[in-house]
Amino acid sequence: MSNYGSWSLPQLKEELRKRKTRIPGRKHELIERLEAYDKNKDFGNQDEVGEGYSMTLPDSFLYKDVNSGNEFVDFKMETIEVYLKPTEKALDSDAKNLYREKFLKYIRLAKYDNTFFVKSESRAQMKRTVSYKIDVAIDENGSLDECQCECAVGMGPNAHCKHVCCLLLALQNFSSSGEILSEETCTQRLQTCKPYKGSPIKANSLPLTNKKGSEVQFDPRPAKYRNCANYNDFFRNVCLNRRGVSKFPISQLYPPANVYAVASDHDYLEGHPEDRWLKDANISHISENRIKCIESLTAG
Repeated sequence: MSNYGSWSLPQLKEELRKRKTRIPGRKHELIERLEAYDKNKDFGNQDEVGEGYSMTLPDSFLYKDVNSGNEFVDFKMETIEVYLKPTEKALDSDAKNLYREKFLKYIRLAKYDNTFFVKSESRAQMKRTVSYKIDVAIDENGSLDECQCECAVGMGPNAHCKHVCCLLLALQNFSSSGEILSEETCTQRLQTCKPYKGSPIKANSLPLTNKKGSEVQFDPRPAKYRNCANYNDFFRNVCLNRRGVSKFPISQLYPPANVYAVASDHDYLEGHPEDRWLKDANISHISENRIKCIESLTAG
């Protein structure tokens, strides 16, 4: 009988995997299980796992979508290689292509009794309308306990189909980089439309189906202002010359007048506009009548 007490936890699980028995449990439980197999000569080399095997999973409400804030173990590529070694299988191009092309619909994680349970669903490679549910159990040391898949070759506890390999590759990538590739939802994809390649059509050039439509006038202006000369200048002056501050939104289209150009532009006036304003305000010049009026108003 081997001295299982000196073995590491991954070595114990690897030995149990070779004997095709259940793997989950604490170290002393694994040792007791191996010793029982040794005493009973592997129970006649009969598998404990039957056709109807199914993993014991935590309640569904414990699962959360995987993101960068999730607690997870240090899951290494060597762990995947050790798990697949007894079946003489490796991470082939099929599993890598499934992951790269986002065949995984979702990945959810739950921690229960020092074990990380991962639930996912992968689309079938040949028929994408079909999907298979996948379950993986990883202990707190980063060792694989059990895997199962709904596909034809994915029976647990040591499932090694390409869907399981795809999920293991995704978990290894998440553990190392914090990123994971999965199917995009409808809200993640930007909506696109075909660009219009023609030139814009004016309203009066739209094709109309009835004969009466040819008489439709698309110009909202009164008839006397349609196509008349200098109408744009007339409309601009109406907007800018309105008394007070104009609240018309269209007035924001025109720049304000240059008040500094008035003095040099209106040369035909008598005196500069500044001098006229100072005179009208009785600042630069005051008449005799105005002086008498001020004296009468301010006299005691």
